[in-house]
Amino acid sequence: MNTTENNERVCHDCGTIIDNEEWSNIDGNIICEECYNDNYCVCDSCGELVRNDDTTRVYCAGFEHNDEYWCEECYNNDSFTCNECGDAFVNDGCGYYTHDGNWCCDSCIQDSYFYCDGCGEYHHTDEKL
Repeated sequence: MNTTENNERVCHDCGTIIDNEEWSNIDGNIICEECYNDNYCVCDSCGELVRNDDTTRVYCAGFEHNDEYWCEECYNNDSFTCNECGDAFVNDGCGYYTHDGNWCCDSCIQDSYFYCDGCGEYHHTDEKL
């Protein structure tokens, strides 16, 4: 725990002395209420408390996951990044795998790709004959 010589609680994140009862213990560190509110959130996927810096905005328009913040582990396991726009999406059926091995979101697939009935894959409009 973070304390001074006089046993005053000191915030691990900002270093201020905490003179009230409003503090949290995160991984053995004392965090003041202001730092907790400014720097931490709960992962919308797994419910774990994480630093805001360690989250990624994930969304999928029209689905239940819209504008959520996920921890790194959930993001790596259950989402994809659109190759066209660079946004992160929940991997729950709103993405498309293109013939060149890239993921593409619903919006970008409609704007920049076409479906080939012959091969059954999506191709960039630049490849259209």
